[in-house]
Amino acid sequence: AGPLTLNPVNVPSSSALHVNLGIQREMTRDFVVSVDFAYRRFDHVGIGQRDLNHFNSARGPLIPMCLTDAERNDPHALCSTGAINVHMNAGRATYKGLLVRMDKRFSRGFQLLGSWAYSSNTGTNAGIGFNLDDWLSNRGPLDRDITHIVNLAGVVQLPLRFELGFNFSYASAPPFS
Repeated sequence: AGPLTLNPVNVPSSSALHVNLGIQREMTRDFVVSVDFAYRRFDHVGIGQRDLNHFNSARGPLIPMCLTDAERNDPHALCSTGAINVHMNAGRATYKGLLVRMDKRFSRGFQLLGSWAYSSNTGTNAGIGFNLDDWLSNRGPLDRDITHIVNLAGVVQLPLRFELGFNFSYASAPPFS
C-alpha cells in the first residue's frame, strides 16, 4: 500500500470572481458583430496532495528521518519514516478571454455564424518542479489553456420545416510543459 493522504480539518472552499463586458453592433441589415471580454479569478483551487514533511526535498525532511530500526519502531521517537501527504486547496487560477462573433442571416432561410476566441488560462502549476516552499510561485499556463478557438456554423431552412446545419471547430494545441 502507498502512503496515506490526509484531509485537513479546515479546507477553504473554492471561490471565484467573474467579470464580463461586451458590446454588440448591427453593421448592416442582418449582419451583427459582437465582442465580449471575460475575466475570471479563482482562489483556493485544489492542487492535489502535497508532502508537508518535504521528505524527498534536496534539503531533507522537516522532521528528521528515522535512521535505525529502533527509532522506526518507537512511536515516541521524534523522527519520520516518509512523506506526510495532505490534500491542499491553495492554488489560484486566472482566465482572460476575448470572443469575437459574427452572425449573418441571408435570404431563403440561410444563417452563418463565425467566432474566434483568444484566451489565456494561467494559474498554480502543481506538476514537476513544484516549489514546496512557495506554492504560488509555480505559475504558468494550465493544462486547459487553449489560446485560439475558431468556430464556423451554418443552418439552412429546408422544406417541411426541416433544418440542415453544419459546424466546424478548431482549437490550438495546449501548452507544452
